[in-house]
Amino acid sequence: MLQLGLTRQLSHQSALTIEWWPPAAAAVAIVLAAVVVSIALSARPLTRAGALAREHLLGQRLYLERTTAAGRTPLRSAELPYVVLFARPRAAGRLVRELLEREGIDRRVGADPTFLGRGRLGVRALALAVVGGALALAFLSTAPTSAAPDETAVLDGLEGEDGVAVTDADIAATLSRNGDGAGRLEVVEKLTTEVSGNLRAVPQVTRVWRDVVDGHDQGLTVGSITVDGEAVPFEQSRRRGHAVVQTRLTDDWVGEHDVEVRYALARPIAATPEDERMTWTALMPGWSWPWTTVDAEPERVRIALTLADGLGAELRSDSGWLDATPYRLDSPPEALGNTVQPGWQTIISFDARATDEVEPGNRWPSSSKYAGLDVRFPADTFASATTPSLGHTVWLAIPWVAGPVLGAAAVLLGLFGMGARGRVGVRRDVARWLPPSMVVAQAVLIGWATGDAASEDVIVPVVLIPVALSAVVAVIALVRTRRRAIVTRP
Repeated sequence: MLQLGLTRQLSHQSALTIEWWPPAAAAVAIVLAAVVVSIALSARPLTRAGALAREHLLGQRLYLERTTAAGRTPLRSAELPYVVLFARPRAAGRLVRELLEREGIDRRVGADPTFLGRGRLGVRALALAVVGGALALAFLSTAPTSAAPDETAVLDGLEGEDGVAVTDADIAATLSRNGDGAGRLEVVEKLTTEVSGNLRAVPQVTRVWRDVVDGHDQGLTVGSITVDGEAVPFEQSRRRGHAVVQTRLTDDWVGEHDVEVRYALARPIAATPEDERMTWTALMPGWSWPWTTVDAEPERVRIALTLADGLGAELRSDSGWLDATPYRLDSPPEALGNTVQPGWQTIISFDARATDEVEPGNRWPSSSKYAGLDVRFPADTFASATTPSLGHTVWLAIPWVAGPVLGAAAVLLGLFGMGARGRVGVRRDVARWLPPSMVVAQAVLIGWATGDAASEDVIVPVVLIPVALSAVVAVIALVRTRRRAIVTRP
């Protein structure tokens, strides 16, 4: 379990994604653990007393098999325990019930509070399931409160992503409506590249986009990639919730080349209660680092959005560039109110150049943010606007509600079970099993929800207060429901 936890925590480290031996070592350790546990559970060395007891039991079984004792044993016979021990469970239960009825005794074993019936077993199973569910959630998923990965994190460990420097990027997009009124965004990226040689893997054209925004899948599809006008093979995939495309070139292509990438968003418009919006991410945070090599780095970036079919007239005033869209300080992006309108087309654009005047050692200080546009339109502008799914809304709420819900449940169940002082049964098990398990589950969820949470999130008090209250109630419930020894005085 420790190895699995470490593997989960270090799953984005290059040593686990490139080298083969860390996963192999974990697999070997798990196999060895299974072998050792199986041997330990199957080994039963007998002492002399144990060997004699075993021979005695084997003799009793042989006696019962060779005689008719199983059919004529009375209720109070000394042989009855051995008959029940060696009979099949259902046959033994039927035999005991018949003997009780024959003697006129009506005793249902399930009514005995000390008996582990369905209720008590269900309470224990539920307690284990709560902790197991929290562990599975923490190991298998990333909390929605975690900070979004930048382009370098998404591409970490991807072979061939290094070695292609982009010195000039011209990214042009066109938003239009088809005959049905549905929106469609088509993008053309023209990149001037400097490709390095003598690398371990052939450098590949690699691009990353955020195509799922607030639970809305924009349906990104790459149409073509060309190098110096010639189409090249490529593969589109997903990494860490982002769309990734990479060429599949097999030979070195050192030197300067012109690359063109064409992709489209089939569902770019998302519906909100107030309006319809399109969030187009032209560049991911950290975009300048994958485009930089020891010999070259980005010098100029141009981003433009053309609103066709008269959509510019529908543009709302609260539309704008995404946070910190990169630009040189003496040449900011044009304000959206001062757009160029040739005919029915509205063009929103800017032209940015690298500078050494802002931050030494980082000629693109704003590359740590998204670059692109967030444009808004009145409701019913497009026929294809979609809303985020209910599942996405629930997923976003889990880190905020899971802790309080488990904490409140632990408090209520602990108070309910405290009434079973000194008694054994389902109610006592509720107080002794469920509140502690919910406290453990909350502790697991705290690490999951707050591990990579942004500094402005208030998730810490939201999850810490319920776990503190439920821990106090769990301790009190354990103390008040402990069994007391009954001392009989002569």
